[in-house]
Amino acid sequence: MHPPEILGQLAIAAAAAVVLAIVFTRLRLPTTIAFLAAGALVGPNGLDFVHESESITLLAEFGVVMLLFAIGLEFSLSRLAFIWRPVAIGGTLQVGLTTGIGIAFLVLVAGDTPSRAFLFAVACALSS
Repeated sequence: MHPPEILGQLAIAAAAAVVLAIVFTRLRLPTTIAFLAAGALVGPNGLDFVHESESITLLAEFGVVMLLFAIGLEFSLSRLAFIWRPVAIGGTLQVGLTTGIGIAFLVLVAGDTPSRAFLFAVACALSS
C-alpha cells in the first residue's frame, strides 16, 4: 500500500471516529463504543472504506493496546472491592447457565455426546 493511500484511509477512519464520538457524547454513551463502532463501520466488514493491509492491521492492534491501557487507567480497585460479590455471583451464574443450556441443546437437539457437548459449552461460556 502506498503512503498516500494509507493516509487517506487513516483520515477516513479518524473522521468517522470523531463524528461518532460527537454523536455518542450527545447521546451520553461512552466514546469507546463510538470508536469501536467507527472501526466496524468503515472497515473491511462494513462499508469497506478502509481496506485490510499489514499497516492497517498493525495500527488496529496498537489501538487495542491503547484501549486496554485507557481502561486500566480508569480501573478502580476500591470500586471492585465494593462490588466484588455481585460480580462474582453474576459471573458464576452466567458461566453455569450458559454451560448448562449449551450442554442441553447439544445433547438433546444436536445429538452430540455429553463429553463433547460439555467441552464445547464450557468454551462458549468462557468466550462470552
